[in-house]
Parts: sequence; C-alpha cells; structure tokens
Amino acid sequence: MTIEIKTATMEPSRNTFAHIERRFGDKPATRYQEATYDLAPTDNFHYKPTWDQDLELNDPRRTAN
Repeated sequence: MTIEIKTATMEPSRNTFAHIERRFGDKPATRYQEATYDLAPTDNFHYKPTWDQDLELNDPRRTAN
C-alpha cells in the first residue's frame, strides 16, 4: 500500500492589519507592531475626565503620538 501526501501552499489574503499598513506600508508586520501601534481609542468614550472637562480622554491636543 502506498500513501501519497500532498502539500498545498496558500497565499495570505493580507499582509497585515489596515492601521499598520497605513503607517508602515503593505509588508508583513511583526506581532509587536500589530499589538502596540495605533490602538489607543479616540472615539466613543463614556465619560469625560473629571480633572479637565474641556478635553476628551486621549485627546490628540494633549496626547503625544
């Protein structure tokens, strides 16, 4: 009896996430880049900070990029 094992190569549908692609281009990203860059929320907060009512939490005028 003979057993034939065939392998198939699959092309990935994308190289990385969209927010990483906007920052670094369309190339494979590291797991560190995917987990850390551009993930701070900027919209839809439930409350404003009590110490500064004029700015939102993580407001770009106060937060460094």
